[in-house]
Amino acid sequence: MMMHGLSSLLEQLDLSLHEGMDSIRHSVHNIHAKSFDLRKEIENIIDNYLFCKVILYYNLNEATPTKIKIAILSIIKEALNNTSKHSSANLVKITVRELDKHIQVAIHDNGKSASTSNFGIGLINMQDRIEILNGIINISSNHGFKIHITIPKGEKDEVNIDR
Repeated sequence: MMMHGLSSLLEQLDLSLHEGMDSIRHSVHNIHAKSFDLRKEIENIIDNYLFCKVILYYNLNEATPTKIKIAILSIIKEALNNTSKHSSANLVKITVRELDKHIQVAIHDNGKSASTSNFGIGLINMQDRIEILNGIINISSNHGFKIHITIPKGEKDEVNIDR
């Protein structure tokens, strides 16, 4: 009987420890999400990008949802990767800016024009990321390669204080 009681206590302790660890993981994830500095992350990528010069124009509110920031960062990484693989560019301009109801991202290299009719997996992934955010992506190959993205800001998370 004493063994059964000890086993039950150990099971409860194990359950409590797992719940506690899950809570800590969730808290750490939330802290990371809130402290995600998109500008700094983009600047780190640019600092390590050796293919050609990159100029960043950045004007985005840090309160932008993390899922949008992550999508923007992923798209910039993919665009720079594509530039180094498929272009003879010596300059890339990246603009990330906030308007009243939208966030705009423009990436433009001055390399040789490539066909936009044969999308690779990277460009398809960009399109998928933007569609999930109800955004629009336009790709052009006139005078270099251009990616222009518009993402709606959507509703802000608001606390209803009337309740």
